[in-house]
Amino acid sequence: METDKTYINRIYPVIRYAVNRHTGKGWKIETRTIQDHEIVLIDKGRGCVTIEGVKYAAVPGRLFHFFPDLRHSLETDDSDPFNFLAVHFSFVFVENTNGFWNTASDITGFPLPPV
Repeated sequence: METDKTYINRIYPVIRYAVNRHTGKGWKIETRTIQDHEIVLIDKGRGCVTIEGVKYAAVPGRLFHFFPDLRHSLETDDSDPFNFLAVHFSFVFVENTNGFWNTASDITGFPLPPV
């Protein structure tokens, strides 16, 4: 995988679904996998996100990235239900070579390192 900034500049995302979710007491998404990518930003409140069996605090400002076949679940804290913004997307890499556009979609993983 390339590591320079031009690699990131070649990402062409396709947004499939976006939501500003306001949860309430008892809200959760049971363990699942998805076939695209999803970015979730916790806006306010608290909860728990479990990724591959590891629990993470869902607090304001925390950003989660779920990718194809990653087991994950979300659950709000009943005393302070969280709100979050989420975007489901897929992507290809686009490159213009000698006036011709080329795409590559057989990429495994998102080209940014985890933080």
